[in-house]
Amino acid sequence: MADKTAEVPAELRKAAADCKKNMSNRFYLVDPATAKEHIRGGGKETFQVTRKIDGVMACAFFRDGAATLVGSGGKALEAPCAEVLAAALRAAGVQSATVVCELYLPVANGRPRVGDALSALADPKRVGELRLAPFGIAEIDGAPFAEKGYAAVHAKLSAWFKDEAVRPVERREAADLEGIEEIYRDWVEGEGAEGLVIHAPSGFVWKMKPRHTIDAVLVGYTVGDLGLRNALFAVRDEAGDYRIAGIVGGGFSAEDRKALLERLRALDCPSRFVQADRDGVAFRMARPEIVAEISVAEFVAEGSDGRPKTNPVATWDPAAGWTSRGLSAGVSVKSPVFERLREDKTPDPALVAERQITDLCPFAAPKTAAAADLPKSEILARRVFVKETPAKGDKPAKLMVQKYLLWKTNKEGTDPRYPAYVYHFTDYSSGRAKPLDRVIRISSSREQLAALMDADIAANVKKGWQEVGG
Repeated sequence: MADKTAEVPAELRKAAADCKKNMSNRFYLVDPATAKEHIRGGGKETFQVTRKIDGVMACAFFRDGAATLVGSGGKALEAPCAEVLAAALRAAGVQSATVVCELYLPVANGRPRVGDALSALADPKRVGELRLAPFGIAEIDGAPFAEKGYAAVHAKLSAWFKDEAVRPVERREAADLEGIEEIYRDWVEGEGAEGLVIHAPSGFVWKMKPRHTIDAVLVGYTVGDLGLRNALFAVRDEAGDYRIAGIVGGGFSAEDRKALLERLRALDCPSRFVQADRDGVAFRMARPEIVAEISVAEFVAEGSDGRPKTNPVATWDPAAGWTSRGLSAGVSVKSPVFERLREDKTPDPALVAERQITDLCPFAAPKTAAAADLPKSEILARRVFVKETPAKGDKPAKLMVQKYLLWKTNKEGTDPRYPAYVYHFTDYSSGRAKPLDRVIRISSSREQLAALMDADIAANVKKGWQEVGG
């Protein structure tokens, strides 16, 4: 699909991004198994429950009698159903409106998938099959739509849109949690819908979706008072590299934490790849041998600003350990939980495949820029140390150099191939069989890499070393 971003006026791109951000901030994700701990309300007023559709979120901007569909990333989404929406608003006497929709491809059996919608957008023979499911109204005739309660929103959408190509999301009412659970059984368990969106009378909005499970490799760990604190898990791409998919800290029993820590410690290995947990503690990397089943509430390929989520990618070599391959467009995971070990599986690429994720949530297209257009990097710290030993007997003179460099790329928000910060350590010794050695570490945290650099200097720069100008 061609990039239509430049064809969308800047004010519409911003409005679409703001709309996605506002929608994302309103939703609270809940697990059906724990819904009763979170969902409150009901009483005299009912919950408004809508079917969640797995499609491409689009803002329909109706201006001057025509409709422009814009995705959250600022791209124009060209589909004939946009004209059906515009015709309905013209017939209703609307001068301007911003309608929030899900653009999806209907299927005969099962549920729509976002990947199918993206494929249809790029296929002139199938783009006419796409449908719009409006579910929100941002403004009408230049004024914010401020009707109280979601029932009023859905009523307005239902009055406007009656065509098969543009029809509001399906809605039912529930008096209490039991009613919501009944709808969940009908739509999600019975018909395979992606999930529910639950609008409470108080204004709270929840998304209720089934959890997804994947088999992943445990590749790193941090230590807590009870044993294992967090585990780093990865899946493998077609090239056999390891995509660092997320951090799991929940679901472990006390026995799990003790036993897994012992097993992972026995797998400690060298690493030129660094990743920190949520508290900024660097993971100890392990040989990729342990496979676990991880359940996830949701995979998200784009942020609220429309930019692709990214994952670190690393390679494993039994002799050299872990090496970073940088970042690539990927997903973030919501609420990952350890379920069980898969002793029956090995970390073979076919058994812990990246496709477990992409079949559910295709990665967003990376937004790259020409090298000349990228922001320049900024040097944050640069220290160089030299040590020389004179020739003695049959031993030649030796020159040793240590160079420590920390910089900010300023490219992490522009091109997903770049991390936010990079620490580079060069170690040269003329007397070694391999004179030059390098270590590269990347992170989103300046403080983490600065601490690693200071620790390396303290450990390596001893008596006899002299600091020279960088």
